[in-house]
Amino acid sequence: MPLLRNVGGTVYDSGSILDEEVVTTHVKTEQISVGDADVHLNPDNTEGPVVIKYDLNAGKKGFTVEERNGNDVFTVTAAGNVMVENTMYASTVDTTAVLGAAFDKVDNHQAKVEVDTVVLRDGTQGVTNIANLRARSRRMDGTNYLTNGLCPDNLEPGLYFADGVCSEQLALREDGRIEKVVATLAVLTGEMWSYRFAATPGVPTQQRTGFCSGTEGIRMIRKTAHS
Repeated sequence: MPLLRNVGGTVYDSGSILDEEVVTTHVKTEQISVGDADVHLNPDNTEGPVVIKYDLNAGKKGFTVEERNGNDVFTVTAAGNVMVENTMYASTVDTTAVLGAAFDKVDNHQAKVEVDTVVLRDGTQGVTNIANLRARSRRMDGTNYLTNGLCPDNLEPGLYFADGVCSEQLALREDGRIEKVVATLAVLTGEMWSYRFAATPGVPTQQRTGFCSGTEGIRMIRKTAHS
């Protein structure tokens, strides 16, 4: 039988159960719950097998897991916050707001970034700030990512925006160009305008003959039903 001791109404047990030559250190607890106790252990409790009750902001933590040296590893603080000393893994995180050093809604382009961060949309200003943005098109023929040259949302691959403003410089590198493609409406009405500014597609850099030469510069085409 276990060694039981009652101290001020609190029952403690320790030691081992001795049955002839069989010794076991396993103690099965069906339920520990006395009146308004802070800790309830009850496998049949619909709130959970382990329930801890405490008052928020009363100067006492709700739950603590410690190393043997006393350092906290997992803590429910007096304010109800959950503190994890090392990495926390989860398949899904559902939250209404995020904060902390890992989340950045300013992304100061003049500051050095020391750690990986998540860029946020500013909930007050409704904008997203990001420095050194890289945008590449994902063109994977034979997959649901690309059908007849379009993505599943019926837009072309790559960076897409409806309105844009450049306040300083827009540079066209290598075979960079700006093209206006013929719209479907123009085809139906019989008058089609198209134009290209800068490099000609498919012409290597070393074969380009200069500005306004046919392979560089501005090229405008107007076609009608009679031309």
